[in-house]
Amino acid sequence: MFHGFKDYASPSVRVYFPSLDGSPHNAALLVKCERLPLVMFVHGDCGGDLFQQWISLPAQLARSGYVVAVAKIVPRPADGDPATTAPLRAVHDFMRNTWEFRERLMPRPSTGVMGRSWGGTLAAQLANEIPAAAFTSLSGAFGQTSNPFGLLSNIRVPSLFLWNKIDDRTSPIGADLDDLGAHAPIPPIKHAVIFKTGAHGDDMSNAPRCPSQSDLQSRAIPRCGLRDHVPDEIPAAGVRVHRP
Repeated sequence: MFHGFKDYASPSVRVYFPSLDGSPHNAALLVKCERLPLVMFVHGDCGGDLFQQWISLPAQLARSGYVVAVAKIVPRPADGDPATTAPLRAVHDFMRNTWEFRERLMPRPSTGVMGRSWGGTLAAQLANEIPAAAFTSLSGAFGQTSNPFGLLSNIRVPSLFLWNKIDDRTSPIGADLDDLGAHAPIPPIKHAVIFKTGAHGDDMSNAPRCPSQSDLQSRAIPRCGLRDHVPDEIPAAGVRVHRP
């Protein structure tokens, strides 16, 4: 499976999608298959060219059978005000109601919401404002919001949180939910993947390095119905599953 993408001006969004064409430029959307789930991706305050920084992650998702809308917005922490996430809802509405291939999307609520840094906080707010099926935070900077516990407690879909133990701590990023003591407010089903090393920007396309498997800890907070199927420890991958 390959991928393609297309840029749109109003609203400003790049859409990645699965394709059988060998080059992503001018590639055709895969049509002779089942309908595709939508992923809304929200960036943080990265600086530089957003569409050049976020290539690998949405492309990999597209090659796995997702349509990924990478919205270009003014980055800021979430504040609970619906006006703050209005541009994101406009992108969602465009994908659902106007996009020329909208009939290829799975119906609502088959939408995943994913965000990084400040975008992780905006994605958490957005997941409570649109019909969504899942939420993922990539080093979401919840410690920089005015009410992180209120924001997290409003999440009503299965959620996954990723952060590192170096610069995602309370200062300066505020993405470490251990430091924030923010596990309890998050409704189930919820999981966390914690990198013992790495840096806040490692998930971007121009990252200097990516964490190795030996950097990784994985833990469910609490489990997601897999207690009888997932072993407690996977030594070869450096992963330990923590049970409630």
